[in-house]
Amino acid sequence: MINELYPLSVTMKKHNIIAPSYHRKYKPIPKITLKTPCIQFILSSGKITQIRSIPAELGKGLRKYGTNNGTYPFLNLAPLYRINDPESKKTIGSLNAETLTPELIGRLRSWCVPENDNWVRGLIEKYRVSLINVTKEIHEMLSCENSFEPIEILISETDLISDSKVFRAALESALFEKLEAKIDIDLALHVLFQIEGDHKSKKEAPENLSVAFDCERLIEAGIPAVSEQFVESFNQKLMQAESGNRVTAGRNSVDAFGLAFSPFTEIMPSVRLAGGFDATLRTMFHAHHCQYRYGKIDDGSYPISPEMRIDLQTALNWISRAEHKEETWINLDKDIILFAYPHTLPKIKVSFTKMFKAALDEQASFETEAERFITNLKQTHVPGADSNADRIQFFILRKIDRARTKIVYSKVSNAPEMEKLSEAWTLGCQNLPQIARLRPRTLFPARVPSILNRVWKLDGTIVTDKFRPVPEYHGVELLLDTGIPTDQDLHMAVQGSINLIPYIGIRFFKKNDNAKKPADEDKAIYKVSDQLSLFGLLLYRIGIRKENYMEDFPYLYGQLLKISDELHALYCRVVRNGDLPPQLAGSSIYPSAVETPIRTLNVLAQRMNPYITWAKTYQYKNVTAEGSESWKAKWLISLYEKNMTKLYTVWNPETRFNDAEKAQLFIGFLAAFPKRESTTDSEPAEEVTE
Repeated sequence: MINELYPLSVTMKKHNIIAPSYHRKYKPIPKITLKTPCIQFILSSGKITQIRSIPAELGKGLRKYGTNNGTYPFLNLAPLYRINDPESKKTIGSLNAETLTPELIGRLRSWCVPENDNWVRGLIEKYRVSLINVTKEIHEMLSCENSFEPIEILISETDLISDSKVFRAALESALFEKLEAKIDIDLALHVLFQIEGDHKSKKEAPENLSVAFDCERLIEAGIPAVSEQFVESFNQKLMQAESGNRVTAGRNSVDAFGLAFSPFTEIMPSVRLAGGFDATLRTMFHAHHCQYRYGKIDDGSYPISPEMRIDLQTALNWISRAEHKEETWINLDKDIILFAYPHTLPKIKVSFTKMFKAALDEQASFETEAERFITNLKQTHVPGADSNADRIQFFILRKIDRARTKIVYSKVSNAPEMEKLSEAWTLGCQNLPQIARLRPRTLFPARVPSILNRVWKLDGTIVTDKFRPVPEYHGVELLLDTGIPTDQDLHMAVQGSINLIPYIGIRFFKKNDNAKKPADEDKAIYKVSDQLSLFGLLLYRIGIRKENYMEDFPYLYGQLLKISDELHALYCRVVRNGDLPPQLAGSSIYPSAVETPIRTLNVLAQRMNPYITWAKTYQYKNVTAEGSESWKAKWLISLYEKNMTKLYTVWNPETRFNDAEKAQLFIGFLAAFPKRESTTDSEPAEEVTE
């Protein structure tokens, strides 16, 4: 990620953009939600005077100092006691201001005994480290000219409750005062008791309870510990103290960017991204022996000075802000973020990500967004500037597991190249003949993975949406890199859509005027358009154009199956009074045609014999009733015979379709019939669409 962020740090300096950077140990607190609140304990002379929940909006800007072993003034504790007795759990669940009586409060007190203690030894040790070791570290760091009076005041208050037994006694007393006053009953019970689940075979681990220490003196002074003002001031002092320590240590080495510094062993800073997860600039672990092959490990393999670390952290913090969503970053999935920024920033806010993923509340097409993107990028070019001035950096960050993130794709492009790429993408998605009943559109790249991951069942539903072998960033790769092999993509798209044609084929002819159409049916028909666009794109990538494949065997075979469906449906309208079977003659054998085309063609000929015989007679009936026109029989027979003649010229008993040909078969079935030639009959000269 260092290589991707360095140009941005240079760009920010060039544009005088000032963004906050934070001490490497001063990290955001966990996200506050209804299920995971953060509780503020306000202290005064060793007593807890107030207990209240911190608003989620305020929590976004709050931070805690420390490591996984202990933090301050925010830390993770646990409810004081655990309850697993069914009757007790039922009692607690029914408590409210009306039912809470002195007798019930007495029962609650009787449950606060050592047998129900929820603080395990590790939690007690973590409390000790947080309130003794971490506060000592802060005190030693912020001495003399870097002293910060508010933190010293807070530490002096928490020193009075640094013993976990003293703190627990004070907290329990404050909680029962709330219960007796019938104030914040749910909050008090949440801090007091952990309710264990039912039918547990073993004891549950203590739940995390995020808490914050504050004090009356700081609140009266107008700078409470739970405030952004405190966070910014405290961070400034931490940064100043760390900078002073580095100057004292001297600078006897040079980092990867040529900056003088003194070698040190510290992990890279991390940033909480508005996209939903934390990212560390670079992670290496000395226990992985493979990384010793060059004789260096951790920071020594790619030394970065403290100043450069701050610049890179600041750059990532700035580009990933919530207010820059859909401008410089966008979520492709919950654990995948696409970042995009030009080397010269525009003067006004514009989006460099909307061409990759459609916004939920907008109806813009890919062509429109791509045109805006190119226009915005061209406007960043400064006349007379070097050729790098209109470059744009893309990189995709993926959360691998709880502790690691990884750059999975990175590319530097420019306006002319992006214009060519978007044009090729559009031409690819439009590499289709005229389609009957459907309106394929140019795909947004972010839609491609969901299409590839679909495996359809015969009832028009997806097999599963949990198995997703194609990552959500693959569509962006396909757009930005035309050299990526697409063989696997084409194979997955073909195999996943085999059962779609039998389902869709009959749906085109069923009438739903008097019945409510199932939602899944609408969804399936809509998604067929996406499948068509993807097939057009993948065929375009391997050099197969619609002008050529429309004359080839697979496409004509697909048209023949479609003609067979039309003839079968016409027969059912006329002879069976519109009673359609579950499947039609052509689409029902599509899965077999994909695998054994010649054998299936023989089966089709046998199935169609009675319908063709009937149609040859019916074509002379001069029926004009809507939906049962006899001229349709004549025209469909003509199409059937022409396609059979063309297929006969390329007949080969050994014919088997490859993936590209299977895609053409799919397109051929859904494509509109060719325009009718001029005729002396009175029938309209237009394609059949019903």
